[in-house]
Amino acid sequence: KQDEIDALESELTTAKNTVTSGNSQLEDLKAEDTANFDAEAKAAYDEQIAELEAQVAAAQATADETQVKLDEVTEAAFAEILPTAQEVLAKAQAGEDFDALIETYGEDTGMVSEPNKSRGYLVCEGLSLYEQAFQDDAMALANVGDVSAEPVKTSYGYHVMFFVKSEP
Repeated sequence: KQDEIDALESELTTAKNTVTSGNSQLEDLKAEDTANFDAEAKAAYDEQIAELEAQVAAAQATADETQVKLDEVTEAAFAEILPTAQEVLAKAQAGEDFDALIETYGEDTGMVSEPNKSRGYLVCEGLSLYEQAFQDDAMALANVGDVSAEPVKTSYGYHVMFFVKSEP
C-alpha cells in the first residue's frame, strides 16, 4: 500500500500548501486600505477575496478528506503487516538467527548494505536521528541478545529490535 500512501501524502501536501498560500494571499489582500476604492474597484476587490476564500475552503476540504483517507489506508497497511511482524518477533525471541530473519523478512533498505548489514543501526542516548518509538525501544534493550518485547511501530512499518553488541 506504500504507493497509495505516497500518493495520498503528496495530495495532502499539495492541498496544505494551497491553504497556506491562499491564507497568506488573503491576509495581504485584507491588509489593503480600501477607503479610496470606488464602487467598481471595491466590488472587484470583494469578489477577489470571495474567490480566494472559496479556493482556500475547497483546498482545506480536500486536505481534510485526504487526511482521513490517508489515516484509513495507513491503518489498514499496518494491520496487514502486523501478523508478519509478530511472527518475526516470536522467531527472534525463540532464538532464531537474526541475520537469517532479516534476510527472509527484512524490507529495510538501510539494512542491506554495510556497515548496517553487519552491525545494525547505532543508537545511543540523546540521538535524535530516529523516530522516538524506535529510539526508545532500542535504548530499552539492556544486554547483548535482548529482543524487543513487541514489534515497534514507526512511520516506516514495524521493527523487531535486537541488541547485537555495544560499541564504544
